Amino acid sequence: MQSNGETMFFGNVQRPTSNFQRRKVGFFFAVVLALLGFGSMVRAAESVLLDGVAAHVNQHVITIGDVLMAMEPERRQLIVKYNGSALQGKLDDAYHETLDGLIERFVVLDSYEKGKGRIPDWAVDKRADEVIQDSFEGDRSALLDALAVEGMTFADWRKKIEQQMIVASMRSTSIEQSSTITPEELQAYYAEHRDTYVTPTRVHLLLIALERGADSMTNGAYRVTAETVLARLQGGEDFGAVAREVSTGRKASEGGDWGWVDPAILRPELAQALETLEPGAVSEVIATDGEFYIVKLVQREESTIRGFADVQGEIENKLKFEHAQAGYKSWVARLKLDAYVKVFDVNLF
Repeated sequence: MQSNGETMFFGNVQRPTSNFQRRKVGFFFAVVLALLGFGSMVRAAESVLLDGVAAHVNQHVITIGDVLMAMEPERRQLIVKYNGSALQGKLDDAYHETLDGLIERFVVLDSYEKGKGRIPDWAVDKRADEVIQDSFEGDRSALLDALAVEGMTFADWRKKIEQQMIVASMRSTSIEQSSTITPEELQAYYAEHRDTYVTPTRVHLLLIALERGADSMTNGAYRVTAETVLARLQGGEDFGAVAREVSTGRKASEGGDWGWVDPAILRPELAQALETLEPGAVSEVIATDGEFYIVKLVQREESTIRGFADVQGEIENKLKFEHAQAGYKSWVARLKLDAYVKVFDVNLF
């Protein structure tokens, strides 16, 4: 769910303006209550829903139905993942998050109306045509059919497209004003998060895995087999060929080649053995609880710290994003302070 309450699917009307839409919202709310075990409350709750006000924003009224319709995609995901009291809590959070997004949307739109800049009609028409092309393969009649099902006119839908463009434009403007990052900020961030840019040690290894017996007798026999394999390797046989022949490991068909790995993901016994090996060397037989192993270290790359020049672009992008988010939130907060916003306490879930 997007934080600004905007969605591009065609069922997201702002309030149930037709009988069809009111029935649809009422049915949706009835389903929610039924899922939560409040079947006896459905009839009374529907009445509250259709007439209830979630918030006033300047001259705008946000109904409970507006919020429920906007949060519907999130609701569908939540009812799959949660149930009972956990579902109630998640739905309540989603309701308030969606309401905040709708409030934000209206204060941004009102700020746009107070300004002098305007999105030209041709730009809105162009965007509308793009949506029709992308969603309906350019078939305008298919769009009209979809809108009819939702009880929405083309003019209503076009207005919604325009409002989405306005919010996006206003958001972009607010972000541009807060996205400048100084060289000092970049250096300070790098110094503070230096450990983040450490490249861990990695090893390229070949591995032969052999079964280990469950008791002392079979364990001894398997140990002899492992020692015999090691002797073949020490005698000059190719490690990969021997691995394909005798290894029971999952990389046996690839000659036991595990490629480059972080030693930290290996069993402690293997990681410890690799620490003492030089590139090209083969270990002794390594015993673990379940298997015998023989490893060959092909190559080792020691841990390094990526230099500032290598990560400067990453840091700048990260800080720009963080500044943009903070700047936008601050801007919206100022808009809300200058607006009349009244939120009603509604406990639906």
